[in-house]
Amino acid sequence: MKVKVVSNTYTVWLNGKEVMNYTPEDIPESGPVGIQLHHKNEMGMNYKSIKFAEI
Repeated sequence: MKVKVVSNTYTVWLNGKEVMNYTPEDIPESGPVGIQLHHKNEMGMNYKSIKFAEI
């Protein structure tokens, strides 16, 4: 998964294919980065390599 945020627009690619492009009306200028799992869903997450970069 690759996520790119420019200004207030989020673009997400999964396995090289763009799967989401979202522009919310209100977005904070700073804050934590969160990775979400939904409660009561049987799923897991594994991470091989997480990289953050300002571009």
